Amino acid sequence: MTVISALAALRDLEFTDGEVGAVLARARRPSHSARRRAALALAAVAAVAAGTIAAVPAGRAGLSDAVERFFAGGPTPGARLQRGEEPRWLTRAGYDAEPRVLASSGQERLIAYRQPSGGVCFTFGGDVGICTDSTDPRSLLGNQPVLPFGPTERDGDGRWILWGVALDAVKRVELRYSNAPPTDARVTNGFVLRADVDAKETARTLVAFDAAGRELARIDVRRRFELAPVGG
Repeated sequence: MTVISALAALRDLEFTDGEVGAVLARARRPSHSARRRAALALAAVAAVAAGTIAAVPAGRAGLSDAVERFFAGGPTPGARLQRGEEPRWLTRAGYDAEPRVLASSGQERLIAYRQPSGGVCFTFGGDVGICTDSTDPRSLLGNQPVLPFGPTERDGDGRWILWGVALDAVKRVELRYSNAPPTDARVTNGFVLRADVDAKETARTLVAFDAAGRELARIDVRRRFELAPVGG
């Protein structure tokens, strides 16, 4: 069964969007072997079912978007890694010789790379990732311009980490809470957002904005944080 057909089957289950995405994304790689990392793809890709409150479709003018080009076999988006910075598990496994960094925060990096089969992958930190052989970014993003994953384990300051993938139009994401000021992160086809220490109880909505500050999407993340850590 392919990742996409498996995802279609999961959508037929009458769980909430957040339950499908968050619970299945809990699958964790016990090592950095390529085989185990590939096995995680099926669980993590199910997170596409994350609950959207409202979304404004981003324009798709041909393959003008970096993520769309990546899915279609084009160049890997993101910033080039310096020599010696490539994750060892990635180079040992014979994957894309040029993995790239979409976003980072502290020592945590969101890396995009291509499998030998041609499939696209996004991996966060050392433990969480998602891969798909589909050539259509909608297989991952649906009709949203952004898709969050996690939150993963707390960082050293006790803050939950939310990460995600986004189309070019998204330049900033903002996590809103029930009783605290929002926290935000810059988006460069991906983001790493460190949430409030009390986010498990108070996080409510992830909002995506374009360069002009216009709202592009609003995603309910309450269920994700209730089940935190997700995929960590």
